[in-house]
Order: sequence, then C-alpha cells, then structure tokens
Amino acid sequence: MSNGELEKRIQLLEDREAIKELRARYCWTVDEGKYEEFLNLFTDDVDCDFGSLGTFKGKAEWRKFVYETIPVFFSKMRHLIHNESTELEGGQAKGRAYFEFVGIRQGESFVGGGHYEHKYSKIDGQWRFNAIKAVIYYMAPLKEGWAKGSDYCGLMI
Repeated sequence: MSNGELEKRIQLLEDREAIKELRARYCWTVDEGKYEEFLNLFTDDVDCDFGSLGTFKGKAEWRKFVYETIPVFFSKMRHLIHNESTELEGGQAKGRAYFEFVGIRQGESFVGGGHYEHKYSKIDGQWRFNAIKAVIYYMAPLKEGWAKGSDYCGLMI
C-alpha cells in the first residue's frame, strides 16, 4: 500500500469519527440546553425538516425553533442515537441513524422515536450538519405508549 493510499484511508477513518462525534454533540448539547453550542454544529444554510413539527431553512429559522419550541415542549429530554451509517464523498457526506428520546412534557413522561437522515459539509476542516430530516415514528405520553401506530403523534394532540 502506498503512502497516498494509506493517507486516504486514515482520512476516511478520521472523517467518519468526526461525524460520529458531531452526532453525539448534537444530542448532548440540545439535551443540556446549550443551544448556542448546538447551533454551531450547523451550516448557515441548514435545511431542517421535522415533519409535522415544521421545516426550517437557514440558521435564523432553525434558531427560532430551537429557542422557542424545544424548551416549551420538552424538559429533561435525552436523545439516544444508534444504528448509524455514513457515506462519505470528499467534503460532503450523508448518513442515517435511528433515534429515541425520553423527556417530560407538561409534567408528563414522554417517549418518541424515529430516524434521522443527515447531510454534512466539511467547512474549514470541521464537519457540520447541512440538512436534517427527522422521520418521526411516534411521540406519545409514556402512559399511553406508542401502540397506536406509526401515524400517531401524541405531541400534536
């Protein structure tokens, strides 16, 4: 194996690890209410689609949702991301990951789950989210559970 091939393989591994860390920081910062740190994980032209919760184009719209909606709907929220996959192509990447979360909404235990579809851009050597689509399978009070089916979204009721 040539030095050039080895360098490419190492860079690929470093990029995958950086994106994995980016997804972890997404969960930690939003769950801990560190919203400015959370927003710094995104490109200025970020495109977010959270289904019935709304779509947000650009960091200004995304910022409004983060500051005005997340704290109102959820307190003590905790994300769990798993089964992550990432496809890299130069300074761009895309990935998918299942998510689950638990939290409290209006004094009641809440659960939710679905999957994220992410797009990433590497800017000045740092990976950032360029787009997020959250496909929400369920959000429901824990006492009701998610058995009503994939089209049930207790948050909206």
